[in-house]
Amino acid sequence: MEELPYLKTIVKGAGLVLIGTIISKFLSFVYRIFIARYFGVEEYGIFSMALALLSFFMIIVLLGLPQGITRYVSYYKSKGSEAKVKGTILDSFKLSLIVSVILAFLLFLISDTIAFYLFHDTTGKITTLIRIMSLSLPFFSLFMLSTSASVGFKKIEHRVYTEYISQNLLKLVFTVFFGLIGLGVFGIGLAWTLAIILTSFLSLYLLNKTFPLIKKTIKSHPMKKELLHFSMPLLFAGFLGTIVSYTDTVMLGFFTTPKEVGIYNAALPIAQLLMVPSALLSSLLLPVLSEMYAKKKTLAIKKIYKTITRWSFYLSFPLLVTILFFSQQILIVTFGEIYIKGSTALIILSMGFFLNFTLIHVVNVMSLMKKTTKVLHLSIVAAFTNFLLNLFLIPVWNIEGAATASFTSYLIIFILSLIWINKNLHMFPLEFAYVKSILAGCFAGFSIFFIKDIFYLNFFFAIVLSLLLLIIYVFILLFFKSFLKEDIEIILSIEKRTGINLERIKKLLRKII
Repeated sequence: MEELPYLKTIVKGAGLVLIGTIISKFLSFVYRIFIARYFGVEEYGIFSMALALLSFFMIIVLLGLPQGITRYVSYYKSKGSEAKVKGTILDSFKLSLIVSVILAFLLFLISDTIAFYLFHDTTGKITTLIRIMSLSLPFFSLFMLSTSASVGFKKIEHRVYTEYISQNLLKLVFTVFFGLIGLGVFGIGLAWTLAIILTSFLSLYLLNKTFPLIKKTIKSHPMKKELLHFSMPLLFAGFLGTIVSYTDTVMLGFFTTPKEVGIYNAALPIAQLLMVPSALLSSLLLPVLSEMYAKKKTLAIKKIYKTITRWSFYLSFPLLVTILFFSQQILIVTFGEIYIKGSTALIILSMGFFLNFTLIHVVNVMSLMKKTTKVLHLSIVAAFTNFLLNLFLIPVWNIEGAATASFTSYLIIFILSLIWINKNLHMFPLEFAYVKSILAGCFAGFSIFFIKDIFYLNFFFAIVLSLLLLIIYVFILLFFKSFLKEDIEIILSIEKRTGINLERIKKLLRKII
C-alpha cells in the first residue's frame, strides 16, 4: 500500500506505540492484582469506587482539550505560526489548570459528604482516598495536555514514555512500597497521586525540550475561543464515555458493599482485555484508512474494514472462549480465590466487551467520514441505556446486574453500528469465515476443558493451557482455510508499521490460500 508523505511519522512510531500499549496493559493489570491481593477485597473495592468517582472529575478538568491541543499544535506548526502554537499550549494549560484547581479544592472539601451519601462510608477510608487523589487533578491536566502537545509535534514516543509506561510503573512501584511499610488505603492514594505528579513533571520536561515554552521570546497568540469551540463537544462525548465506563462501579458502590465492588472490579479488567486486539489493530491500520479516504478509495475502505474486523474477531474469540470455559480458574490464578464469586459477571462482561471487535472500527470509519454527530448519538444511547439498566438491575442481581447492564449497552450499540455501516457503506462485515472461527474456538475450548482437571491449575499451567488452546485454534483455522488474500495485505501493513519480520506467516498463508 502506497504511503502518503505525512504518514511516514505515524509509520515510524507505530511499533513503539504497539510495544508501549502492551507494556501499559500489563503494568496496569499487575497494579490492580497487587492491590486486590495484598490489601484485600474490601480495600480494592474502596479504591475502585474512589477511582470511578475521580474519573468523572478527570474528564471534566481536561475540558476536551487534549484532542484540540494536538490538532492545533500540529496544524499551526505546519503553517509556521509559532505564536499560535505557543498560544495553543499556554491557553490550554491556563483553562484546564483553573478548572482543575477549583474542582480539586471543591472535591477535597466535600469528599466526606460524597463518600457518606453516595457510598455510605462510615469508616472514613473512601474519604481519605478521595481527598488524597483529588490533589492529583491539576497535575493530571498538565500531564495529559503536555503529552497531547508532544503528539502534535509528532513526538508520539513522549506519550509512550509518560502515559503508557512511566505513569503505570510509578503507580505500581509506589503502591508496593507503601503497602509493604503498612500505609494501607492511605498508601494506595498517595502512590496514585505521586505517580501523577512525577509523570506530569516528566511530560512537561519532554515537551519543553521539543518546544521551549519559557525560553522562547515569541509572544503567544490568544487561542482560547478556538480551543473551546473545538473542545466543548469532545468534553460532552468524553463525559458520556465515562458514564459508560464507570457508572456500574459507582452504582454498585451506592447499592451494595465495597466487597461486591471489589469482586466486580476483578472481573472487569480481565474482560476488558478482549478490547486489546481490536484497539491494537485499529491504531496500526487507521493511517491506512485515512490514506484511502483522502484518495477517495471507497472500495478499498470497505475491503480494509471487513478484513480488520475479521482479524479482530479471530484474535478476540479464543480469549473469549478461554474466559467462557475457565472463568473461575482465571479469577483464582490472577486475583485470588476470594474473587471467584465474580465468575458469572466475568462471563457476561466478556461477551459485552467482545462485541468491540467491530464497534471500534465502525467508529473509526464514522470519524473518517466526518460523521462525528453519529458517534455522539451512539455515545448518548450507550450512556442512557447503561445508566437506566444499572439503576434497575443492580438492586436485583448485584454484580451480575451491573455486568448485564454493560453487556446490554454494548449489544445495542453493536446492532446500531452494524445497521449504520450497512446503510452507509452498503456492506455487512459478518461473513462465513466467522463460522469457521467459532467452530475452531469451541473445539479448542472443549479440548482443553476436558484435560484441565489432570493438572493442578497454577499460573504456569494456566499459561500452558492457554497457549495449547491458541495452537489448536490456529491449526483448525488453517485447516479450514479461513484466511483470504486480503489477510496478506494486512500482514504487510502491520509489518511495515511495526518493523517486525512476518515473512514466515506470509509464506504459510500463501501456501494455504
